[in-house]
Amino acid sequence: MATYEFLCPRDGVITARLPVGRAPASLTCPECDDPARRLFSLPQVLTGDSRSRRIIAATEASASEPAVVTALPGRHRPPTRRPSADPRTAKLPAP
Repeated sequence: MATYEFLCPRDGVITARLPVGRAPASLTCPECDDPARRLFSLPQVLTGDSRSRRIIAATEASASEPAVVTALPGRHRPPTRRPSADPRTAKLPAP
């Protein structure tokens, strides 16, 4: 079974599950009984690994739904103190 799409001028897109290769050129709309012509669209084929698909989906989503940034990315780290070469001052508290 395959999912086919038909376009009704009044009700929009209608989906129908029919045997592969058995979809007619038009279908009667179940809402208004007008003829709905068949749409040709790409099949829903998943390619690549799941990580690649997630990256592609996030990239596509960012075009229309950008994420709101409230802080700079990355983790804030306090500045590291270099150890003193003088052993007398090595254990003093940091300013």
